[in-house]
Amino acid sequence: MSTVFITGAGSGIGREFVQQYLAEGWNVVCTARQAAHQTELEDAGAECFSVDMQDAPTILKTAALLQSRTIDLAILNAGIMRGRGMGFADIHIEDWQESFFVNCIAPALWAGQLLSPLKRCTTGKLVALSSGRASISNNVSGSTIMYRASKAALNATWKTLSIDEPDVISFVLHPGRVRTAMGGPDSELSKEESVSQMRRVIHNADKSTTGRFLDYSGNSLPW
Repeated sequence: MSTVFITGAGSGIGREFVQQYLAEGWNVVCTARQAAHQTELEDAGAECFSVDMQDAPTILKTAALLQSRTIDLAILNAGIMRGRGMGFADIHIEDWQESFFVNCIAPALWAGQLLSPLKRCTTGKLVALSSGRASISNNVSGSTIMYRASKAALNATWKTLSIDEPDVISFVLHPGRVRTAMGGPDSELSKEESVSQMRRVIHNADKSTTGRFLDYSGNSLPW
């Protein structure tokens, strides 16, 4: 049985990944911040750890429990968007630091700790969920400064990961504009549509996918 590890599984896209992989018979290991979500995920059949993505010691402690396992796929989904309307004249340092930690530093920590379990599988895949707003070339509208910056940093981190760790298939995915708490009710995609298409991209990924920035349909996005 193949094993997938998913962060940020308490709600939204992360929860949908859990549901779809469970439905296909995968062994699902995941994280959620809230105890109620952890219970719900365990009741659904997943193994779930309570992890706050701002808590580095807990991330490392949880990752240590996975070191002896074989993981076929890791999806680092957890992310936040702070200060949507913040401008350069009112930078909020704590929000900025929180955004970078959750959106970039925490995924990097997980990546480093999951390399050994992933390398036990000859086709181990390490996927981080990015955003179209991380594209510097495509930024023509501005706004959401912290989110753009932290996701662009994530992209740079994953590009470096793909070079430094060529034995693992690693790339970043843009899920599209999804109707979640972050994406809002007017977004073009449902969670089911976005995750279903991303799963197809992940399934088809091979060594040639490593180091790329793709959208949910598998199209390349500019850095």
